[in-house]
Amino acid sequence: MLEGPLDRDLTRLARSRIAGKGLFAKRAIRKGMRIVEYQGRHRSLLDVMAEHPATPPNPYLLRLDEGTVIDGADGGSDARFVNHSCAPNCIALAFHRRVYVHALRDIARGEELTMDYQMRAPLDGVWSASAAARYACRCGAPECRGTRLSIDIRETT
Repeated sequence: MLEGPLDRDLTRLARSRIAGKGLFAKRAIRKGMRIVEYQGRHRSLLDVMAEHPATPPNPYLLRLDEGTVIDGADGGSDARFVNHSCAPNCIALAFHRRVYVHALRDIARGEELTMDYQMRAPLDGVWSASAAARYACRCGAPECRGTRLSIDIRETT
C-alpha cells in the first residue's frame, strides 16, 4: 500500500444504505491511496471492557493491537463512519501507532467506502451465538457472510 500525502478533500458524509451514516468518495480514488486517518483516543481494551461488561461498547472502536483500541467516538475523525462490507473497497493500516484507511481497489466517485471489520472476540476468542446476533451484516454483497465477526461462533447453554 502507498503511504503518500493525505488529501483531506476526498470524502463526504451521507446517508448509507448499509447503516446510518457512511463515508463516500467525493472523487475517484486510486487503488493504494491513503484516504483518511482513523482518529480518536487510544484506550486500553481492558478498560473499555470493564466499562461495558454486559453490553457491546460503542461501535467506533478500532483495535490497534492486542491491548489497545482507538475510540473514534472520543475525538474521532470521519473515518469512524466507514461501514462494514464483506466485499470491502478499503483496509485500515497502522503506521507508527496511527491508523489510515487505504483503498484496496479503485473507488468511483460517489461510492461508499467500506472495510471488513473482522471483529474479534475480546477475551476467549469465541463469540456466543446470542452475542453474534448483535453483529449481523447488512452489506448486501453477493459474498456476504452474514456477520461482521471474523471468528467461529459457538452455541452457549
